[in-house]
Amino acid sequence: MELHYSTMSSSAKKAYLLAHPTCPICGGITNDIDHEHPTDLVRDALCHRCNCRVSSLERALMIPTRLFQTMAGDLHRGYARTGRVNLARFADDLSYLGLTEDEYRSRFAAVHAQLTQRYVYWTEVTTEGMTRSTTWTKTGPLLDEEEAQKVLHRLQDPARVPPHLYIVLTLEPDDGINSPFPRALAYIHHTPGAITNVMELRRAEAAALHTESARPGR
Repeated sequence: MELHYSTMSSSAKKAYLLAHPTCPICGGITNDIDHEHPTDLVRDALCHRCNCRVSSLERALMIPTRLFQTMAGDLHRGYARTGRVNLARFADDLSYLGLTEDEYRSRFAAVHAQLTQRYVYWTEVTTEGMTRSTTWTKTGPLLDEEEAQKVLHRLQDPARVPPHLYIVLTLEPDDGINSPFPRALAYIHHTPGAITNVMELRRAEAAALHTESARPGR
């Protein structure tokens, strides 16, 4: 019987894990229910580590609505740098997915070939970091990598006064979506001193909380 992950109750998920205690990839104890993201169909139960790898491998074959997951992004950044996607350590994962290395490389290259548009996004550094509610300023699409680097260097100019900035260079598909936040393949930068600034802000917040809690009647 086909199972759709999104319709499974908490008790159904627990029962499924009990019925599938062993990860088919590594033989470890299962923690997660794996499902095909395009169809939502449950595929098997995996340990958390294998589920993360399989999920990232699959997501690297799809243009995301936001950013590639960490490992999927790493694969694409490595491919952009070397022209190769290294699959040596994923043989068991690809076998589980029913893909050969050649099939995966072909699909991966087709996705990467769509990342043709360069953008630069920036936002003020805060103690919260970059979240889904962050408001970004954006420029692009830019002519080429040289043009993107010019924008980056201008934003990183040591002569700038605070606020400090998070800066994200992206490669995105030319699909007509005017994204208000960094999307697809990202390269993250910041202004000089931004990390020090964040630490100072956090210390100031901690000191303010300490002072507030030390007031009489608190």
